[in-house]
Amino acid sequence: MNREFGLANKNGGGFFSNFFVSLSLALDAEKDNLIPYVILDKTIFTKYSDYKGDANSWNWWFDQEIPDSNDTIIKLNYVNDNNFIYFPPPFYYNAVDKSEVFSKKWNRAEVDKSILFFNKYFKIKKHILQQTEDFYQKYLNGKVNLGVMARGTEFNLLHPQYGNQSVHDYINTVRDILKKQPEIDNIFLVTEDNDYVNLFKNTFDNVLVMDVFRRTTQSLEYCKYHWEWPYQGNPRPNHTKILGDECLSQTLILGKCDYLICKENSMSAGALFFKENIKNVYYV
Repeated sequence: MNREFGLANKNGGGFFSNFFVSLSLALDAEKDNLIPYVILDKTIFTKYSDYKGDANSWNWWFDQEIPDSNDTIIKLNYVNDNNFIYFPPPFYYNAVDKSEVFSKKWNRAEVDKSILFFNKYFKIKKHILQQTEDFYQKYLNGKVNLGVMARGTEFNLLHPQYGNQSVHDYINTVRDILKKQPEIDNIFLVTEDNDYVNLFKNTFDNVLVMDVFRRTTQSLEYCKYHWEWPYQGNPRPNHTKILGDECLSQTLILGKCDYLICKENSMSAGALFFKENIKNVYYV
C-alpha cells in the first residue's frame, strides 16, 4: 500500500534545539494527513560523527515509521510564523519565577498536544530508557529530588538574552529551595561544565551526577568562543551519538525529579516536555 509521509528536514543547533525544530515541523505533517518522518542529516552531531550506521541522527535516539520504496515522501516547508519554535522553546510549567510570562509561542495546551503527538509517532530508544531507569532506580527512587540544569561555558556569551547567570546564582537558588523544601533528599545536577560539578560537590553533600562526557582538555576561553567544543575530537567511538544518548537520558531524569532549577534553554524545556514528577520550576 502506498503511504504518504511528511518529511521534516530542518536542522537546529544542539540536541534539543534539533528536537524541537523537528517536532515543530513534523506537527504540520499530521495537519496535512501525512505520516511524520524526521531526518536530521546535517547537524553538528553528524558533522563530527564517525558513526558507521544511518546518517539520519534522529534514528540514533528515536524510533519512527520508516517509508519504503513504494511510499511517497513530501517535504514539509518551514514557514517563519508563530507556530514554529526555533531556539529555545520558551514555555513554562508552574513556574515560580516568571509566572506572569506563561508562554511566548507555545501555550500549555499546545505543549500538551505536542507531547501526545510525539508519543503517537515516535518512541525513545529502549537502551536510553533502560539507562535512565537504571540510574533512577539506583539513586533517586523513593526520594525527594531536586533537579538542576546549570548551563555554563559558552551559553551566556552566545545567548545573553537569557541572562548572565553564574554557577553561584544556581548554588544560591539551591540554598533557597532547600530552606523552603527541607524534605529534599538529593540534588541531581546536569551541566556540561566540569567546574560547576566540583563547586556543587564542594558546597552540598547530596549531589548526584551521571557519569557522562565532559571536556576538560580545552580552556574555558576556548569553549566560550567555539560552541562546537563538545562534539569535536572524537574522544571515544561514536562520540556524538553517545552525546545524544547522554543528553536525552539526563533530561528524562530531570523530568522525574520533584523540583527543577534552570534557566531558559532547550534542554530544560526538554525536561519539562518529558516531565513525569515535576511539581514546580524555579528559574535563576
